[in-house]
Amino acid sequence: MRTWMINTAITFDGKISVPGKRTEISDEIDWRKVHNIRNNAAAVIIGSETALIDNPSLLTKSRYIDGEVNHPVRVILDRRGRCSETSKIFQFQDKSPTIWINNSDNRMDGINILQANSISEMKEVINEELDMMNIDPDKIVLIEGGSKVITSAINEKIVDKIRIFRSPMILPDGYPLFSYKLKNKLKLIKVDKLGIGSEEFYKIV
Repeated sequence: MRTWMINTAITFDGKISVPGKRTEISDEIDWRKVHNIRNNAAAVIIGSETALIDNPSLLTKSRYIDGEVNHPVRVILDRRGRCSETSKIFQFQDKSPTIWINNSDNRMDGINILQANSISEMKEVINEELDMMNIDPDKIVLIEGGSKVITSAINEKIVDKIRIFRSPMILPDGYPLFSYKLKNKLKLIKVDKLGIGSEEFYKIV
């Protein structure tokens, strides 16, 4: 069974972003760690808000990698089909395919569209699709954002572990990591200094 992991960065006061704006929280040391994790991942998942605001490609950046660069399958959870073909996650199909979790009537040439009515169902369809693509089952699946996807993943216990980079930055008006109340508790497993901040690992209990 594939391991699923949340991988995110937060400020010291537990914020994930400034509402409506791309927010840089990680330093270069954390970005190197993130891209090395991504380089060995089966897939990386974001929600539609992250795609619309941050517009990431979700590709592995070669400048952080010593050796062969591998790109994970990119997954966007966008059940209302809000994203357009200009989003970077739909570009670079020659490097990495995109799976669009989309329950709307919106379609896009060359993009694999799957449907799911919950985050638990999304996990099932993604695992099945990765198996059909013959991707190594030992490679992990990453959830990188945003707060609604992360909160739902913890509440429905679809992840095996959580990695958080905590920066000393403060964002008084920032958006919290958890968008609504957690149903489950988290247990801190490990914490190490990393760059300007700390690297924390949790599991759901």
